Amino acid sequence: MDEEILYKKAKNLVNKKVKFYRYLYCYIIVNVCLFFINLSEIHGNWIELHQWWFLWVTVLWGVWLIFHYIKVFVLHDRFDDDWMEEKIQKEMDKMRK
Repeated sequence: MDEEILYKKAKNLVNKKVKFYRYLYCYIIVNVCLFFINLSEIHGNWIELHQWWFLWVTVLWGVWLIFHYIKVFVLHDRFDDDWMEEKIQKEMDKMRK
């Protein structure tokens, strides 16, 4: 693989990782703030789950963050241009038969 192409792929992956960490920091900061806002609004029984509305945001955003992590750190090279070219060639070979 040519050095320029390798550099571009590595740079793209690093940019995706940096973006993930920015999302993670934002997730932590916002959810801590939401926790304290929610905590200040609770009156009465602390055990009642319906009073903890910030959990909906935390869980749903957390699920999205997990999928984003998998995309960036686990499947980062699974569906790149080389993979697509290989699949196109396989489909073309099937059509020729």
